[in-house]
Amino acid sequence: MRQTENCKVRRLRQTIILVATLACVVACSKPLPPDKKDFVGEWQNDVVWMMFHADGSFNYLRKEGSTSVEINAPVLEIADDKFRVGVWVWDTEFVINENPHQRDGVWYMVIDGRVLTKLTN
Repeated sequence: MRQTENCKVRRLRQTIILVATLACVVACSKPLPPDKKDFVGEWQNDVVWMMFHADGSFNYLRKEGSTSVEINAPVLEIADDKFRVGVWVWDTEFVINENPHQRDGVWYMVIDGRVLTKLTN
């Protein structure tokens, strides 16, 4: 009987932590600044897919061979040369090698040395 109670307490604790983390993700999201509006949209190449939302949320998927990395988090900081996404102490920094720009009617940017093409706004 005691073991069952411990399991229930542990599950309740895990649920509270999950709800608090999700609430923080929603609450921590700040809209992207107006001068960074060109980032908003869906970007990809053959390995990376990412999406910046105007509300400051960010989605990322990288698949290389059998390895994949997925990030769904708010943008914490965006500068001319880098941006950071994450929650609390869990954050990831990306290097902006080239900011979004148009060439022959197609939008490009270079993040972490990878050329990405804009699919949608």
